Amino acid sequence: MNQPRAFHFLNMFTENCPPCMIFYGKNDGDKKIIFEEFFKNNEIHFFDKPKLDELLEIKKWIFLKPESRYKVIFIKKADFISKEASNFLLKIIEESPEYARWVISTDSLNVLGALKSRSFLIPFTEEEKNLDALEENLFGILKSSLYCNAYKYLSDIKKAEYSEEELKEKYLDICNVLIKFYANNSKKLHLIQKTKNVIVKNIRSETILKTLFIQVL
Repeated sequence: MNQPRAFHFLNMFTENCPPCMIFYGKNDGDKKIIFEEFFKNNEIHFFDKPKLDELLEIKKWIFLKPESRYKVIFIKKADFISKEASNFLLKIIEESPEYARWVISTDSLNVLGALKSRSFLIPFTEEEKNLDALEENLFGILKSSLYCNAYKYLSDIKKAEYSEEELKEKYLDICNVLIKFYANNSKKLHLIQKTKNVIVKNIRSETILKTLFIQVL
């Protein structure tokens, strides 16, 4: 992922998002650049494959109120930490104060499932380089297989000031991206095409699209 597109993803990270982001993929250079830019002027601690004793220190530090807006913990290579440490990390994240933000960097999504479900997933992979912004957004959501990411994406679109016709076109564009992503899955392609037909008729477009995401994810 190049820097402008990475910022496009990070613009989706708001106060209402999960307090944790997972940067996954092997593009470590871009991960560090985006992380430093996005969280500049905040208190930051870096950890590489933290062990239990380090996580205990993180827990102590995180509850000391910051002078800056956020306290941020950047954890590298989280896909290499032990199961015991992963479970403890999840517990700390769940109990963190509102000013705490977590950024977890991994080569893959081979991390605790519960940790993924409580995180906003941001891909840094080579295959995304030739995608436009809409495709890039949705490909990341579809790869995460998390409905909460898809639901938030649709909710953000609904909140934007689109006319009914613009909203309809937006939903149809989403269907076209889904068709591209699931090009080799005839069953899902059939569901997507049925959804497109309903949206064209302006029948419960948002509801039917949310239902589609439940079916394909």
